[in-house]
Amino acid sequence: MLKMSGGSGGLLSGRYHGASVQLTPAEEEQLALEQGWRQTQQLLVCVFTCGVVAAAWLLGSMGVSVAWLGGLCLLLLLVWRGKVQQIVEEAVREEELRVHRKRALRQSETAEWLNFILNRWWVFSAPSIFAKLKLHLDPMLNEMKPGFLDSIELTCFTLGDQTPHFHLVKAYEYSDMMTNPRVATPENITSPPLDMAKVSDYQLVLEADVGLCCADFKMIYTARLGGKMMGANIDVAVEKLNISGKMQFVLHMDNVTKFPHIARATICFIEKPEVWFSIRMMKAVKLMDVPVLKTWLHSLLMDGLITSLVDPGKMEIKLASPDSDQEFRPELSRRDSKAKGVLAVTLSSVPPKLNEFAQVFMEETRWCVLKLGEQKEVTQQTLATAKWQDTCAFLIDDLDKDKLSIKMKGRGMLATHTLAQYDLSLASYGLEESHK
Repeated sequence: MLKMSGGSGGLLSGRYHGASVQLTPAEEEQLALEQGWRQTQQLLVCVFTCGVVAAAWLLGSMGVSVAWLGGLCLLLLLVWRGKVQQIVEEAVREEELRVHRKRALRQSETAEWLNFILNRWWVFSAPSIFAKLKLHLDPMLNEMKPGFLDSIELTCFTLGDQTPHFHLVKAYEYSDMMTNPRVATPENITSPPLDMAKVSDYQLVLEADVGLCCADFKMIYTARLGGKMMGANIDVAVEKLNISGKMQFVLHMDNVTKFPHIARATICFIEKPEVWFSIRMMKAVKLMDVPVLKTWLHSLLMDGLITSLVDPGKMEIKLASPDSDQEFRPELSRRDSKAKGVLAVTLSSVPPKLNEFAQVFMEETRWCVLKLGEQKEVTQQTLATAKWQDTCAFLIDDLDKDKLSIKMKGRGMLATHTLAQYDLSLASYGLEESHK
């Protein structure tokens, strides 16, 4: 049995990691107004009580009937039952809510309710999860398989009754009008950012420590070594998965996407997680390619769990329906302005010279994503060992302000990840406008 483990070195800090709890001026003003209102009500009750006592003394000195004293006592009782009880109950309720939010948000929430729901949903949906995972992984595995494999497929996936456990949950918010993310506090729960309806991009962020210690975990692959006529089927089992790390869940909202304005969700680790699992052959096979198969499978799993899912790599889930991704917004249209020119960008790749063994681990699908303002182009998807060339064209509005963003993407086992990113200012390349 071959046991593999992933280290925890090379930490990558997340975008929202480590934000401190503090009140904004608007939140401090709201808190001061609430405290001032309670103090004013208490002062009015005290003044009214003093007035009732003074009236009782005055009526007594004038020799008025005792019935008037009973009326004053009844009036005082009604005011105390109404006003004072309302002030006390509101103060107690606000304090209980403040303590609860402080414990949940400032000291992080344990989220046992979330773990309970996740466990029951996962166990109930286990067959569907396996079917979805098989549908996603089988084509990818066969596309990336080394040359000595004829085919490979996922035949079993189960966590048993164990599911990922979340604790120390923290919430943040971020928008394009904020310079820094704002942590959720008891005081700003009911104080959203100013002009939130005018924000074009808004993000809700949850950070949590996630752990999975699953002795019943089993992921079985059936691989066909050799050709269809002369070959052997081998069952390889990945067992006893252990994962520990800090995960970030981001819900992206924008006013371009139709109601409910939730465009997508992204999931990633904000630092390199600790991963451990074991790989073993289901039956003894004396073939030279078995160690290479284990190493290849291990590299795929480590790439999917660590490289592809650690910030800036992430798993993206599109939530907007394909037929209603965007609404037409005149301010985003380019029809009102004429382009000053066309920029042609040619990208090419020459693969390095590798031996046959190293090429097994370079069979990864790669492509480039180019953006210039609202314009976006995606190059063809090719293997890392293939030679390719592609040309993309963009309309230029202002050479001094336009910037070209180039991302090199790679597709691992579970998700895509960014291999490199370049932000190029066109003004620094000496491009000139030509008029014909």
